[in-house]
Amino acid sequence: MAKTLKSAAQLTALINAELSKHAVCNHTGAEGIEPIADIRIPHNWTCKFLRRSRDPSPDCQQVLATIVHELQQKYDLAPEE
Repeated sequence: MAKTLKSAAQLTALINAELSKHAVCNHTGAEGIEPIADIRIPHNWTCKFLRRSRDPSPDCQQVLATIVHELQQKYDLAPEE
């Protein structure tokens, strides 16, 4: 089954909505959606950065990794227009 295409902005919004549900990620947001061109990898994007007033906790980084993994199963990054 084909994955739904989302823009980088849409993926960022989805990640940030999920992050906001976790107290360990209070005042933290994601940015830096980047394409992956390696066809051996089953997804075509990743999220590289968390932004916050100070460094995100390891717990928040793990939450981000889980969220990204789950969204990569559902969505592909749409080509830029």
